[in-house]
Amino acid sequence: MPAAPRPSLVSGPSPGPSPKRHAAGLDPSPSPKRVAAAPSVPYHEKQVKRWCGLHCLNALEQRAAFTRRQLKGFADQLFIACAAIDDDTASEGIRGRAGTVRAPASHAFGSASDGDVDVQVLIVALQSLDRTVAQLAAEPPPSPEETADVRGLLLHEDRGGDVGEHWWALRRLGDDWYDLDSLLDGGEVVARGADAFRALLETHLSSLSPSGERRSVYLVHGLVALPPPPPPPPPPPEAAAGGRSSPSPRSPARKEVGPPEA
Repeated sequence: MPAAPRPSLVSGPSPGPSPKRHAAGLDPSPSPKRVAAAPSVPYHEKQVKRWCGLHCLNALEQRAAFTRRQLKGFADQLFIACAAIDDDTASEGIRGRAGTVRAPASHAFGSASDGDVDVQVLIVALQSLDRTVAQLAAEPPPSPEETADVRGLLLHEDRGGDVGEHWWALRRLGDDWYDLDSLLDGGEVVARGADAFRALLETHLSSLSPSGERRSVYLVHGLVALPPPPPPPPPPPEAAAGGRSSPSPRSPARKEVGPPEA
C-alpha cells in the first residue's frame, strides 16, 4: 500500500505534488574545496550531486544566498513539524529523551548526503527572504498584471534517464530572461522583453500535465530587480582583423612611480 501523502507545511498557495529535486547520478564524488574566483555574470552554479534545488535558489537570488547546511536545516524543521502531527513521520525520526523526535540524516523532506530535497523546502527557503511562491496551472494562464513584477521562475521536470527529476530557474535581469539551469555551462538568454517572456511562459504552461507530476511551474515574487549583465569586452584588434597586428614602435621607458617617501 502506498504511503499516505505528507501534509503541506508551508503557507501561501498550495505547492501541489511534492517531487524531489535533483539530477541523479551527477558527480558522485565528494565536492572539491572551493577556489576563490570572480563570480559569473549572471550568477550561475553548475550541478553538484543532486543539489539542483540549492543551485536553483542561488540562481534566483543571483548570489550564494543559501548553503547546503541551511537547506538541510529547513528540511529537518519541516520533518519535525510534520512528525508532530503525523505518526508515520514520527516513527521515522530519532527518539530522544523526554519523547523528543530528531530528524534522521535522510528523510522525506531532504537528504544530507546528496541534496535531494522536497519542493516545500525550496518554498520555505524563499519565504525566509520574504519571497512568495505561487504554483501555476495550465489553465487559466496568469494575466499580464500577475506577471508584471515577476523576476523569477522556479521550474521542475522529470527528465528521465540519468538526470531524473530536476529543478532549474529562469531569472529576469533588466528586460532579459536567462535560463540558469545548473546542467548548462552558464546562463543563456531565452527571452527579451515582456512579450517574449509571455510567449515563453505559455510554452512551459502548455506542457503541464493535469496532475503536475512530470512538470511544475512556479512564479517567484519579491526578487530584487537587477540590471542586465555588462556586454562582453570587444575582441583584441588582432582577433578582430583575423591576423596579427604589426608591432608598435617601442616607447621610451617610463620611470616607475612609487609611494611618496615619509
